[in-house]
Amino acid sequence: HTRYALTVAKGCGAMDAILASIHALSVPGECDKLHAQLKSTAESEVLRNEAMNGTLLQHIAAALNLQQHSLGVLHLLVVQGSLLNEQDHGQFFVVCSTFLQTCDAAQIQIASKQFVELCVKYTDIVTKLNAAIQGIKPLTAAIEKLLDGKAKRTLTPMHADLLQLCLLSGCYHKGDQIIRSFPVYEVEPKVTHLKEVDFLRYWYYCGNAYVGLKNFPKAIECYRLAIATPASSLSAVVVESYKKMVLISLIETGEMPVLPPYTSNPVSRALKGVTKTYQTLGQLFTDNNREGLEEEMNKSFDEFDGDNNMGLAKQLLEALTSRRIQRLTHTYITLSLTDIAQNVGLAGPAEAEARLVRMIDKGRIFARIDQTTGMVRFEENDDDCNSVAMMQRLEAEMGMVVGLSKRVEALDLEVSKNPVYLNKLNNQSRGGASGGGVDMADEIAMQESLNMTLA
Repeated sequence: HTRYALTVAKGCGAMDAILASIHALSVPGECDKLHAQLKSTAESEVLRNEAMNGTLLQHIAAALNLQQHSLGVLHLLVVQGSLLNEQDHGQFFVVCSTFLQTCDAAQIQIASKQFVELCVKYTDIVTKLNAAIQGIKPLTAAIEKLLDGKAKRTLTPMHADLLQLCLLSGCYHKGDQIIRSFPVYEVEPKVTHLKEVDFLRYWYYCGNAYVGLKNFPKAIECYRLAIATPASSLSAVVVESYKKMVLISLIETGEMPVLPPYTSNPVSRALKGVTKTYQTLGQLFTDNNREGLEEEMNKSFDEFDGDNNMGLAKQLLEALTSRRIQRLTHTYITLSLTDIAQNVGLAGPAEAEARLVRMIDKGRIFARIDQTTGMVRFEENDDDCNSVAMMQRLEAEMGMVVGLSKRVEALDLEVSKNPVYLNKLNNQSRGGASGGGVDMADEIAMQESLNMTLA
C-alpha cells in the first residue's frame, strides 16, 4: 500500500487517487509520507477546482473518517478554507466544528502548521456567521489536541482566537475560566507556530475579558504584559492596550499608569505621542477638573467611540465623583448629605446617599449614615487583621508568592546556562551588541532552546 501515488492510471480520477492515498497511508509509520504528498498537491489544479466548487467538503463527508483520516481531512479542509465560497460557510463551520473535537491528536501534530492555519480560518468563519458562542468548545478542543502530550502551559495562536470568541459572545466568565484552565508559562514557536502578534493579542484579550468582569486590577496587569513585551517598534495591539490601561488605571487608582522600567525604549517613547487625547484626559482627571473632563470627552467623542472606549471614558465621570468623596473622608469626620452633594457636584442628598451606599458596599470608604439627621460619619478601615479569614487569605497569598519565587529561581538557573543567552553576553562584552537589551527574536530563541518544564 505504500506504493500508492497521487497520480494513477488513466480511467481513475485524480481526486479518487488523492482519497485512495489518504485511505492507504493513514496508518502508523506512513503518516509522514502522506503529509509530504498532500503538501506537494495543496496547490494542484485538481484540489483548487474541487475547492472552488465547494465539493471537497462533500468528498470528506462521503469518503473519509474524521478521526481515522485526520491528517488527510486536515489538508483538504485547509485547501477548502483558502478558496471558500460564501454559500459554503455554514457547511465548512459544521465540518470543522466536528473535526476539531474528534480529530486524532497524533496525526494533526504532524501537520501542526496546517492545523493552526485551519483554526485561524475557522475563527474567521465563526465570526462572520455570528456563531462565536458555538465556536468556543471546538477551539478549546483544538488547543488540547495541539498540546496533547506536551506542556499544557504553552501558549498557542488559538489561545487569542478562543478569547476573542468569548469576548464576541459576551461570555466573560468563560474567558476567565479559559485563562485559569490554560495558564501560560512557556512559548514554543517551532511547535505551535506562535507569532509575536499572537502573544500580544492574547494578553490584550485577557485584559478585555477582565474589564468585562469589572476586575480592573487583573486587566491592568494583562495590558501591562502586552505593553512590556520586548519590541523594536510600536504595534497597534500595544497602542490599544495602553489606551485601555490609561482609562482603567484612572477609574481604579485615580492616577495615570506608570510603564514598567523594562518596557522597550522605542515603545515607551512612541506611546505618549500616539495617545495624546488619553494623556489630556488623564491630566484633567488627576487635576479634579470635571468640567474640562466633560468638554474633552465631548470634543473627542469620535476617537473614543472608534476605539470602543466610550463606555470606559464615561465611567471616568463617576470615578471622579467617587474620588472627590474619598478626599472628603481625609478632611472631615462628620458631614451632612447636603454638604457632600454640594462639594462633589451631585443633584441632592438622595443621590449623595445612594452613591455613599455603593461605595461603602464596595469597601471604597468606611462610613455610617444617620438617615434621621442626614449626617454621615466617616470611619477608619475596620478590617479585622487578626481574624481567621484574614489569616487564611494571608497564608494563601504567601503560598502563591513562594511558588512564584521558585519558578523565577528555576528559570534564572536555566537562562544562566542557556547558549543563546551566553552568546548574547559574549557579543556584548566584545562590543558587538546594539544595546537596549534582548529583543523579541532573542527571547523566543532562548525560550525554544530552554523548552523548560517547570513544576
